[in-house]
Amino acid sequence: MYAVKYHSVRTVFSSPVRCTIGSLQLLSSASHQENYSRLLICELRRDTHRPKQKAVKFREEILPNLRSLGWQTQERKCRPKLPVEKKKTVDSCVQHQFSSAMHSPPSPDKTEQHLRACFAEFANHASSISDSITPVSSLLSTNQSIPKSTSILRSWFRELDLNALIPHLPQSGNLAPYVYSSYTLSQMVRLGVDLSKLESIPGAANMLVKLDFHQFIEPVIWKLHGYGFSLEQIARLFTVFPKVLQMSSEEIDTRFGYFLQHNFVQTDVVQMFFKHPTILELSPVDADRQLASIQTVFQLSADELRKSVVAVPKLLLHPLGKTKDIYVVLSKMMGFSNEAVRQMVCQNATLLVTERNRLAQNFMFMHSRLNLPLERIQQWPTVLSSAPHLLSQRATFLVRRGLFQPDPTKPLYTPLSEVVNGDDAQFCERFALVDEDQYNVFLKTL
Repeated sequence: MYAVKYHSVRTVFSSPVRCTIGSLQLLSSASHQENYSRLLICELRRDTHRPKQKAVKFREEILPNLRSLGWQTQERKCRPKLPVEKKKTVDSCVQHQFSSAMHSPPSPDKTEQHLRACFAEFANHASSISDSITPVSSLLSTNQSIPKSTSILRSWFRELDLNALIPHLPQSGNLAPYVYSSYTLSQMVRLGVDLSKLESIPGAANMLVKLDFHQFIEPVIWKLHGYGFSLEQIARLFTVFPKVLQMSSEEIDTRFGYFLQHNFVQTDVVQMFFKHPTILELSPVDADRQLASIQTVFQLSADELRKSVVAVPKLLLHPLGKTKDIYVVLSKMMGFSNEAVRQMVCQNATLLVTERNRLAQNFMFMHSRLNLPLERIQQWPTVLSSAPHLLSQRATFLVRRGLFQPDPTKPLYTPLSEVVNGDDAQFCERFALVDEDQYNVFLKTL
């Protein structure tokens, strides 16, 4: 509060002050204004940091003589002795104000012009508020004594209603109306954060509007940028997982450092967090338990486990019970050996997060309808995790046209792993050898 007072006092006397002499108005000299401002600031500092002292009263006939001396007598008698360092600080502040006032203000850059355009709708409110408040510069003059000016300043600050300076914002169900009045929200929008998605997370909107950008959000941005995140990746991270803004620097270092300590490449870790930002919610203990269980069940080596997690970061968030069900479906229900299951998982880590119903449908179609042996199905693990309707439609169309050949040693070999990839146009051009219209007519007959 007192810092605001000192700034207001310096701002008041940074422009020339008019003094009345008879019927003429003259501008007081810069040195006189500087001396008066210094004494007024020292008076405020004395009353703030030191116990009150008995004021020295002068008769009215003595005051003109004191003013003619440049207030040296009053400064020597009334002002307490200040340390040299503090005095230099006050003098430098006052001199800086007068030196800055003598120079013309710099022209606004594009950023300032953009911000002025963003906050243009609040300009009318600010002007109306400023018109209703009496400027302190109209109450002070260098002809007044220092105690009187101090008393006027105190009464002006007591009567000042700071709440009136804040524009009234209507109630809203989203964050859009508050962007122009909130520095935090405006900076988040400039960063690229999607507030419409962020506010759909319970409690995220209330948490964000209460955070100070420089104190809480800016350190997190610098921390993530130090790990190699780009601004686009940071924006997605804040949009999907805003809880990261409440994490301390130590928590972020712990979660990120866990993967680096287990020989994950830093760029791979950044991509993992970018694809699934909620991985940051896992503590190192939970992440270690998840990875250890997957490695034990599927008998993976350390390198194979790292490659699987980098390829499918969702493994860290997938329920462990469902992941174990995949092993049961592949080994017990379908009849694959443990070594075959391990090889299939290494080739296609998506199997670990595929629903068991999809695995069963694709396996039954290949094994029962297409009469493929287990050894042949093992060569195409990506087909087991593909969309069931694509496999059945495209494979049936090839069978009816006599173009389905699963044996790689024979001509016109059609690997199912390539058949289920791509769109219908690519499938018709590479394997069906017909126009897409004919394939669409076939789909209508199913």
